[in-house]
Amino acid sequence: MHSVEAEQILIGSIMFDNRLFAGVGDKCEPGDFYEDIHQRLLEICGQLINAGKPASIVTVKQFLPADMKIGEMPIRQYLARLVAEAAIPNEVPSLAAVVRDYADRRAMAEVAGELTKPAIADPA
Repeated sequence: MHSVEAEQILIGSIMFDNRLFAGVGDKCEPGDFYEDIHQRLLEICGQLINAGKPASIVTVKQFLPADMKIGEMPIRQYLARLVAEAAIPNEVPSLAAVVRDYADRRAMAEVAGELTKPAIADPA
């Protein structure tokens, strides 16, 4: 239960226009992202923006291993792809809500799984 596309477009949009970060914080947080790399990228963007620095391909890349790859794609190319797929600004709050919604669903599924364990446990 996740949308890699929503996560990617949201992060790319923030790197494209750092002002969009302000509208994301109340809708979702790094822990809401399914992909670990997306969690890390949002953390980095937030740290940079909150410090009054730009969160761009160049600045974000500095916080990641130089030889890092996402699949077979070098991190710089991956970041460039995210920015190239940025959404129009009015879509960003909706994307943040989608990311949060999937996080809530994963949390509910985890709770449901824990609740059903006693019901299916061997009574012996």
